[in-house]
Amino acid sequence: MRSRTTAMAGAWDGFTVQVPNTEFEHALTLPGGVEVRHVGGGHAADSTVVAVPDSGVLLLANCLPAAAAPARAC
Repeated sequence: MRSRTTAMAGAWDGFTVQVPNTEFEHALTLPGGVEVRHVGGGHAADSTVVAVPDSGVLLLANCLPAAAAPARAC
């Protein structure tokens, strides 16, 4: 981790966190067709996924409890 931190030194200069200013209940379509969907679920009630249909990409994090995820080979 230290080498990664050293390599990234200065990369985040000027970075700021923006407070969200848009709310949605079930789904929201952003410019370019990007879709944001509230999926809720058993792991976290506020789970949300982001779909980029043109590229076939789905971004998600912590949407499935560990027991529901396929086993990973280490």
